[in-house]
Amino acid sequence: MAKKKSANNEATQSASSGKPPLTLGAPEPKDYNIRSKPIFLITRGSDSEVVVFEADMVIRAGVQTQTLALEEVLPLEVISWEAVGVSQLLGGQKITFRTTRDVRSNVKPLSSGYFFPGKLSLEIMYEVFLEGVTASVTGERVGTAEGRITSMPPSPTDVFDLDKNAVDGLPLTLAGFSVVPIACAC
Repeated sequence: MAKKKSANNEATQSASSGKPPLTLGAPEPKDYNIRSKPIFLITRGSDSEVVVFEADMVIRAGVQTQTLALEEVLPLEVISWEAVGVSQLLGGQKITFRTTRDVRSNVKPLSSGYFFPGKLSLEIMYEVFLEGVTASVTGERVGTAEGRITSMPPSPTDVFDLDKNAVDGLPLTLAGFSVVPIACAC
């Protein structure tokens, strides 16, 4: 009588044999459209406002693989991302964030055997435009988003943290106003 293999043993064996890992529910390798609402705090002195942006992102999911540490991972590529918001503190001007390229993005399952819930990690290079003109930031900036998601594309209840990294230690400023990321809701 043959012994029954556990799902974990099968996943490890299938990775070493070149077959796809067996974590259940991994997203299909294809492009996904994600609509979200990134939220930023804009301040100067005692004046402040919260601006909710409307964002569209296209993510390309690759084929599920395993790391050298046998952790399951789904590689992602951010094909495009654009977020647009209007700031009353900036005189009603439109602010646009736009990707220039993907750096490193993926989803990792948070439990053994099932792909979701998973941890989404996005890292992109981006530029900022104020009313269509490149804003007073030097070149590309790095931005990250991380958080727990329950599906691909993320569901409307998924929220993740944003970090628009400083360049040369300086935070993002537009026309003398500080722009600080708060969160992103799908």
